[in-house]
Amino acid sequence: MMSQLHRKLQGAGLPPMMPPSLGTRVPRHKKRDYSVLPWNNYFDSREMVVTSRGSFCTYKKGCTGPVVVCLHGGGFSALSWALFSKHLVEAAQCQVLAFDLRGHGDTKTSNDSDLSIETLSLDVGAVIQGFYINTEPPPVVLLGHSMGGSVAVHSSKIDIVPSQIGLVVIDVVEGKYLL
Repeated sequence: MMSQLHRKLQGAGLPPMMPPSLGTRVPRHKKRDYSVLPWNNYFDSREMVVTSRGSFCTYKKGCTGPVVVCLHGGGFSALSWALFSKHLVEAAQCQVLAFDLRGHGDTKTSNDSDLSIETLSLDVGAVIQGFYINTEPPPVVLLGHSMGGSVAVHSSKIDIVPSQIGLVVIDVVEGKYLL
C-alpha cells in the first residue's frame, strides 16, 4: 500500500524511487574492511612539534612550493586530510602540513578542553612557527573544514601567520566566526 506522500510524489512527475535492491550497499556475503591504514601511505613524515602551547602531532607531504596548512573539523584529526594531501601534492607543486588540533588525535596540551576560537588560532600560529623553527616558513595557504574553517578564518583575521597568502574554507556552519 502506497503512502499518501508516495502517491503525491509519483503524481508530480518525479522519477520513480530507486528499488531497495539497487544502490551502493555491500552484498551481505562481503564483509567491509575497517582496518586502520598507516599514515605513511599518504604522508611523508609524522612529527611531534613541541611549543609552549603543547605537543602537536603533525603530518607533512611534499617538499617544494607553498604549504597548504589543513585544519580538520571537530571530532576529527589531521588524518582526515590524508587522501586529499596525497592527491594535491601529486597534482600541484606544493606541500601539505596537517596537524591534530588540541583535544583531537595525538596532540597533547595542558588544557585539551579549551577549544575557544582564540586558543585554537594561537595554536595554529605556534605550530607553524614551531614546524619551521630553523627556517623561514614558505608561503602559507590556510585550508579549514567546518571547525577548522572557523579557525582558519579567525587566524587570518588576527594575522597570526605572517607568510599567509591564501585562505580556503570548506563547509563552515559556525557563521559567527566569519569575517
